[in-house]
Amino acid sequence: MEKDKKVLRVKSANPLEKAYKALEAEFTKRCQALAILREENESLKRTVSDLTSKIEGNVCPDYEQIMADERFLSEYALKCERLRTMIIKDYLKSLSSHNAVSVLRGGVGESALTPVNKPKSLAEAKKLAEIIING
Repeated sequence: MEKDKKVLRVKSANPLEKAYKALEAEFTKRCQALAILREENESLKRTVSDLTSKIEGNVCPDYEQIMADERFLSEYALKCERLRTMIIKDYLKSLSSHNAVSVLRGGVGESALTPVNKPKSLAEAKKLAEIIING
């Protein structure tokens, strides 16, 4: 075992002192860098904490309260083209669900309450034409 041990023999204290001072300088640099990194880490933790609390603090808006605000409705909602289009589409869709008969181009209309008189012969057609023309 004695053979594995290396003995450091220094002729003078000057090189040893220089090596110690170099090590001490490097250690000081690294400690300063570590202190800077720790400060940055704490700053980032505070920023993340602030952002997290802001995100957690955000709650969904109270839509009933917003819709009760007359100023909001008149200044924004009624002037919003997208919202207006959605309301009109919904209204027209509700009208089409009343089982009304589509009359022209797929629109909603009302059916006649009495059956339409259709002429069954040429003579009836002539009478109907005279009534329409003469009034």
